[in-house]
Amino acid sequence: LIFNNFVVGRPVATHPLATPTASRPTATPQPLALPPDTMLADLSLLSSNEGWAVGDIVPGAPAAPRSTTVFLHLAGGSWTLTDQRFPGVHVETISMASADEGWAGGDKMSADHTTLVGTMLHFSHGLWSEVVVPNTGNISKVQMLSADEGWALATRPLADATCPQDAATCSGGSGGGNAGPSDHFSGILHYQHGVWSPVTFPASFPSPFWLDWHAGVVDLSMASPDDGWAVCQRLLVHYSHGEWQYRGMLDGLGSTNRIAMISPTDGWIGGPTESVSNPKDPATPPSVSVPAAYHYDGTAWRPATLPAGLGAQGGAALLRFQPGPAGSVYLLAGAFFPGKITPTTVLRYVGGTWHTVPFPGDLFITAIDDGWALGWVQGQQPWVSSILYERPSGEWAAYPVTR
Repeated sequence: LIFNNFVVGRPVATHPLATPTASRPTATPQPLALPPDTMLADLSLLSSNEGWAVGDIVPGAPAAPRSTTVFLHLAGGSWTLTDQRFPGVHVETISMASADEGWAGGDKMSADHTTLVGTMLHFSHGLWSEVVVPNTGNISKVQMLSADEGWALATRPLADATCPQDAATCSGGSGGGNAGPSDHFSGILHYQHGVWSPVTFPASFPSPFWLDWHAGVVDLSMASPDDGWAVCQRLLVHYSHGEWQYRGMLDGLGSTNRIAMISPTDGWIGGPTESVSNPKDPATPPSVSVPAAYHYDGTAWRPATLPAGLGAQGGAALLRFQPGPAGSVYLLAGAFFPGKITPTTVLRYVGGTWHTVPFPGDLFITAIDDGWALGWVQGQQPWVSSILYERPSGEWAAYPVTR
């Protein structure tokens, strides 16, 4: 099933967001003492004044020993660094179900220093505790729907795959957001009844799915406990009422696609196009990719027109959608070059129009949620992470940080 090249008929001009609609921090920010070489990766907010952020202290990054996980807590509009540390654990994703329950995911090196072991950190009764998830490598995404149910992405041994084809067909190695070596694939974990369990796709999926499956699931996003989507390279699978169903292929997209469901009838997928030749500019590599997106309206996924000028000439397009306030969506756009990531262009889709979101400084934005954002400056050592917040005027400003 190949989707036709319909274009979502909506304006694509970018304009400043004139009328503030996001919830914003209400207290005067208090300075945060942040250790040097801290790289902030993700945040999960329950409101604009309550939530958590996670990152790593990486001395001498990037050529350094394993990192130490740190947590920041937002309360009353101000961030504080918690006392808990997890040496040797690298965490890159966090999702809070409530003020008392949450999970963060990442990895640590095995005891014999030969492989990465999937590691979760669970917040309960006011403390974070380490939980090793068997038979997994890096855990790159966690999405909690409640204290009792959640989903995650993790690398898993290829032997756990349920591919009905030969092993060579199922192996892929690269291309996934957390794809591991060729003997691993990127799969889904489901949290219920206090246990994280692997999800297997039905072997009855048609052969086009397995032939293009490669390294497995790149991203997933749940709109509700009964509805969600996952993207496997260019392939779509839909979760509905307890079952995963194959829904076809997105024509024209490359492999590193990201998905964000705003509701069961509103979702976005973005990523680079398949490589195309660029003969007009000899200064760029022989092939480039440009940002592309699909939008879901409750009936079908259709190509969506994006504002011009996203990404960078000669680089591989990076495109991420994240849910915004009041049913809006954020678009984080940039480009990847070997050894370099360009600063992020941030847009917000409101009322059928893309609006520019001006940020101070040339930052690579790692997360944005409910009036807060995290980012860092590419190439600086020691690493300089920034926390940004949205003022009542709609301007974004740097949160006061001392090091």
